[in-house]
Amino acid sequence: MTEAVAERQRVLCEWIDEGCESGELSIDFPPNALAALLLAISDGLVLHYALDPHPLGKDQ
Repeated sequence: MTEAVAERQRVLCEWIDEGCESGELSIDFPPNALAALLLAISDGLVLHYALDPHPLGKDQ
């Protein structure tokens, strides 16, 4: 599991680096920090959905 998470972060960090180099992205902190933050958010969203796929009820 640790290796899979590290690989996801490495790939995302590469994409962020490429975006910064091409001018598509401009960030004021390390690309690996943004990669870790984005992965933590996405993992959290997936976990919350798995625990409660309809948090507002069926009809909402």
